[in-house]
Amino acid sequence: MAVAPEGSERPAELAAAVEACRAALADYEAGLLSDEELRHDLFRAGLVRRDGEAWLLDLDRGTWQRYDGVSLSEPFFQVRSTQVQVWRDALERLRGHGHAGGGCAS
Repeated sequence: MAVAPEGSERPAELAAAVEACRAALADYEAGLLSDEELRHDLFRAGLVRRDGEAWLLDLDRGTWQRYDGVSLSEPFFQVRSTQVQVWRDALERLRGHGHAGGGCAS
């Protein structure tokens, strides 16, 4: 399972989350968890908050996605100068539409 780019150190919280998921799957396979309990345990383990961001484990793809308050991205995302204008434009569109189209709830 790819957790972080090759050559980078995997944060301890992510390694612990993977182990918690492995344990939940083992319990499910042993008949100790229902489908709903498995989904709940995988959700709880696969959502990691650390250092002002959230990490989401996508088991189907075997990857982590990072949410930094702006968007989902691959780990270790770097802001590009052109991206700032794209974000500004998106916020202006959302501002003009109020809560329609997936705007932030208040």
